[in-house]
Amino acid sequence: MKKQEKLLGLMAEIQIKNFLDGEEAWFFPKHKESGVKGFLGTEKVAFVGKNPSFGHFPSDGNLFLYKELSRAGFKNAHITDVIKRRLTNEEAKDIEKKKRILSENLKWLRLEIDILGSVKIVAMGRDVQKMLKKYFSKDAVSDKWLHHYSWVEKYSEGKRKEKRKAFRKRLGEIKKEVLSFRRA
Repeated sequence: MKKQEKLLGLMAEIQIKNFLDGEEAWFFPKHKESGVKGFLGTEKVAFVGKNPSFGHFPSDGNLFLYKELSRAGFKNAHITDVIKRRLTNEEAKDIEKKKRILSENLKWLRLEIDILGSVKIVAMGRDVQKMLKKYFSKDAVSDKWLHHYSWVEKYSEGKRKEKRKAFRKRLGEIKKEVLSFRRA
């Protein structure tokens, strides 16, 4: 079975579990304009955020992320979240204290990584990197983390240009690391 088919099966399992719990699961979708495959990406790199927001897709932040991933050559990167259901900022803040939710979602994330095979995991956010390093092999998680795309978009237009530039620079550094990982 192909990796994308396995990811779709896992997605269905997660959707059903969340539905039965009265929750809504969310996954990064494909985006035709950018060519980014989102959750169905099977490249040797996975960009991992903390949890889905309550916003809509595509938001300005999503479009920025997808455009930059496409520009950097990560169209087929796997994009996912540790937690698969939408949480409020307050709920997400102390997620490591919610052992059952965290445990179940880490199990799903591990299954994703197993399906993808050997990947470099890049955290979207410093707090996510700390969490990933705690629960995954140190070699699997990149030492470089990427600012969460929503961080970039929350600033006024003038400041946003500066933050976008910093985001692109970091993505370039990550690309160099991932290129050496791909060759290994």
